[in-house]
Amino acid sequence: MECEIKRVAFQKDTLNLIIAIENEGLLNEETNLSKYNNSKFIFRHLSEHPTDKDLEYTDWKTENKFAGVLSFSRIKFDTKKESGSLAVGYLCGGKCGLGYMVCIKKIKNKWVIV
Repeated sequence: MECEIKRVAFQKDTLNLIIAIENEGLLNEETNLSKYNNSKFIFRHLSEHPTDKDLEYTDWKTENKFAGVLSFSRIKFDTKKESGSLAVGYLCGGKCGLGYMVCIKKIKNKWVIV
């Protein structure tokens, strides 16, 4: 019951966190990020971020909260293009962040994260 209450509260939550997407790799400057926006997360290109340190993200913090930068590398495939890997990183400032290596494999003609 407690889990269900938390799940419902999370679904109703409207955080409006801004996540910047680094402009190189799988998602780049040409990617239309607005299709990923929802009531919890707003995705913007890192190039839209103010570069002046004195701004301290004020443009992005008026109605929303800046949460960090997300990056995706290009996918590196094996020679047969049956499997691949990509790096995913999240930087939230200072010593805050994490990264993962995501492995994918083609199974029954569909790409699956393994």
